[in-house]
Amino acid sequence: MNTLEMIIYAVISALLVIIIAVTWNTYLKVFHKRKKSTMEEMNRLIDKNLITSNYYEDLKLTKIVTNSLDNLHLAGYLVKCKTSIGCVILIHGISNNHVTMLSHVEFFRKKNYDVLLIDQRGHCNSSPTISTYGFKETKDITQWMKYLKNLGYDNVGIMGHSMGASIALLTCAEVIKPNFVISESGFSNLHELVAFHIRAKKMPPFIFVNTVSLVCKILNNFWLSDIDVLGSISNTKVPILFIHGEMDNLIPCYMSKRMAKATNSKLFIVKNCEHSIFKNIKYSLSEYENVISDFLLNI
Repeated sequence: MNTLEMIIYAVISALLVIIIAVTWNTYLKVFHKRKKSTMEEMNRLIDKNLITSNYYEDLKLTKIVTNSLDNLHLAGYLVKCKTSIGCVILIHGISNNHVTMLSHVEFFRKKNYDVLLIDQRGHCNSSPTISTYGFKETKDITQWMKYLKNLGYDNVGIMGHSMGASIALLTCAEVIKPNFVISESGFSNLHELVAFHIRAKKMPPFIFVNTVSLVCKILNNFWLSDIDVLGSISNTKVPILFIHGEMDNLIPCYMSKRMAKATNSKLFIVKNCEHSIFKNIKYSLSEYENVISDFLLNI
């Protein structure tokens, strides 16, 4: 082997090592994020003055349990209002838990909706497992809707944040559909979202997004492109409200714009807000709540 050949082999080997390392690191960041505890989420909400320190205990949550189609334990927490016209399932995002969505409870109770807070699979008090961004979680939400229907709820809506928003949207393509969906900071396609983050790190997405997708297929039995929210809702008749922060650099705002246009749905862009809407919502809270109120009145 001459010197040139040795250099070529060395370069190829180095490139392969880089591709494997970046691919695996990206996969871990997407699918194996550290899960936050209920105490972490509680303290975050208290620090932002979104709830009081005794709010969680005062709610007197009724814990309920159902099973997923693959026999995982799914934990939920039902909060009732005085005169109910239906129930809203609140779905948290990746690495969070049911406490994350507490700041929305009082709003819906005032609108005469009971609320079901849930821990998604792999989170908090539900069975430990990997998150699949809707590949399996969508069926979990269907199980929850069945549970609520059996309790006598005819009007079941869903509000989700981030990954939870995309999962909520995916339920629109299921046999059992929600009466409405409120999508906050959701993504339109997982393949495109991973490519967005790879591109932000100045790496070629056409290489790494496909290698990450291949690892996902091998380990989880689905391609990133299989989580196609936009494609799933393109013909839906379910009323949808899209909410997104204009400065979101985790899930770009254009994804909600695209989905709203495709479904001819209402879109509310929250000015000066990033991914977590309530981080800066104090500047436009009344407008935020009015948009949701109008949506609920018109469905």
